[in-house]
Amino acid sequence: MGFNKFFVPEPTEVVRQVKLNGPTKFINRKIDAVIGNTTSIKMLDHIELEVNSGKLDKQILTSLCKKFPKYFNA
Repeated sequence: MGFNKFFVPEPTEVVRQVKLNGPTKFINRKIDAVIGNTTSIKMLDHIELEVNSGKLDKQILTSLCKKFPKYFNA
């Protein structure tokens, strides 16, 4: 049994991966601790909340565009 650290990439890379693979797939991993850029971690937290509330990828992407317009609308 290990401790699963997730090194969250820079915000622009988070955006690229989320758009490429979808928010649900991006967050669907065993994570015990996160390390990285504050904005990236906020994005990760937001995605997790949206996934856990039962929203679909398209709804989550719309939500991310509203919450992080600097990154998702670029």
